[in-house]
Amino acid sequence: MKISASMAASLMVLIVLAAGLAHSASAAHEKTLIKGQSETISLDYVTGDVAVADPAVCDYLVAQDRRSIYLNARGGGQTTLTIWDSEGVMRDEFSVRVVTTTLREALDRVRETVGGLSGVTVELRDGKVEIGGAIADPEDFRGIEAMSKSDPRVRSKVRITDDVLAAQARAIREAIDVPGVSVRTVRDRIALEGTVFSAADAKRAVEIARLYTPYAMDLIEVRDAGRSAGRGSLIELEFHLMEIKKEALREIAFNWAPGSFPQAGSGTTAVGGGPGLMGAMGDMGKSILGFVMNFIPKLRFIRERGDGRVLENPSIVVKSGEEAQIFSGSEVPFLRGEEVQFKKIGVDIKASPIEVEGGVDLKISATLSAPSADIRGAVDTHTVSTTAVCPLGHSVILGGIIRNTDVKMKNRTPRDLDTSSSFFTLFLSKDFQSNRSEFVIVVTPRIVRQPAPAEVALRTFLTTEEMMIKDRSKKEHAAYATEHGLSPKQEEVHERKRPRKWR
Repeated sequence: MKISASMAASLMVLIVLAAGLAHSASAAHEKTLIKGQSETISLDYVTGDVAVADPAVCDYLVAQDRRSIYLNARGGGQTTLTIWDSEGVMRDEFSVRVVTTTLREALDRVRETVGGLSGVTVELRDGKVEIGGAIADPEDFRGIEAMSKSDPRVRSKVRITDDVLAAQARAIREAIDVPGVSVRTVRDRIALEGTVFSAADAKRAVEIARLYTPYAMDLIEVRDAGRSAGRGSLIELEFHLMEIKKEALREIAFNWAPGSFPQAGSGTTAVGGGPGLMGAMGDMGKSILGFVMNFIPKLRFIRERGDGRVLENPSIVVKSGEEAQIFSGSEVPFLRGEEVQFKKIGVDIKASPIEVEGGVDLKISATLSAPSADIRGAVDTHTVSTTAVCPLGHSVILGGIIRNTDVKMKNRTPRDLDTSSSFFTLFLSKDFQSNRSEFVIVVTPRIVRQPAPAEVALRTFLTTEEMMIKDRSKKEHAAYATEHGLSPKQEEVHERKRPRKWR
């Protein structure tokens, strides 16, 4: 079969790619041997074929169990040893370098390289060229370590000086800034230890430490709690649960999201609704979302005109990126067989704020639940969820949680309604029953300044108190001297005779 030039080129590309993948799958290793030296390579698989590029530099012998290979350095130079397993897959590739210099030559080479470094000693010991002492430069330390690993005749006992290690540990500690992680020196190494509650925090600490030194030891214990402990700014979320007339929502300067402008109500029965506390729950598409700047002055204006009222005003402080939850209501007991269970009746708000430049990225979900009018013991629920970026100084308005066209109380207490809840007065409101008002949740996020440590605050308080007492004593001393006509010298004489209140 004749193969075209384009097909041949495609086949060549595939062959090259396959060879590259096979090479990348194998592990690359380096070996340095002295001429006449032997070494054993232990393998965790059964050896198949073995090949050496230049047998004059190094030859080999496969053991009887085919799980180890004996190397024999024959002459100076460099060669490659490739090993396949019994399935024909290339598993390892060794770059073997054989040196022929004598121990004396190695000693001279090491002294020429590191002999001028302060605090470093080079001597022959136990058939090795041993480098010892303490060194101040981490770069020189890494160079000596690399030299000892590349030549089997060289052994490194050198270490970094204590002051340099201590300074390096301080720099790493300041850079990682992960609560729960401590940094200390162990011989010539930096050790990271402690307990963190996020695998991401542990990884971050180790990677930053190894930018300073590749020999940083990871001794951190991870107890993953799904969040980063101690990191992130604090955000205060203030909630206003309000009943506001729809005319006020239209007149006041609210910036409504497209498609969520509150429509005028007529008090007619909603489609699919039924009588009862909540009737049919509101549709998700009827939810309203808006923004308002400087909400507190507008709230005062709404209350003065009688266009709205605050049912509840809870607030909570949460760390950026974490979830806050506020529930207002009660739990109603009901029987299920012989077991008593409880159902929540009220409003449940969950919010997850994240600090962004100039504002807060807010994810909020509000669920309102109430006893059903149709089935005794059932609970009607309605949830509205949304996300919005709220600039600092602004508030987010969320509405449409209750469809109020079917709420008709007629001045009587609904069955199973918790009258201790603020929503009891909402459902009795004639404006709300006639669809002239809207139940809305206003969320105002604020960035909270991190509090100073308690010992700093205490020290500041004590210093201020001491100065106040000192200033007060001077005035009291001056008044005492004037009253008794004493000169400064006489005042000193009478110092011990003064009553305690003047001292």
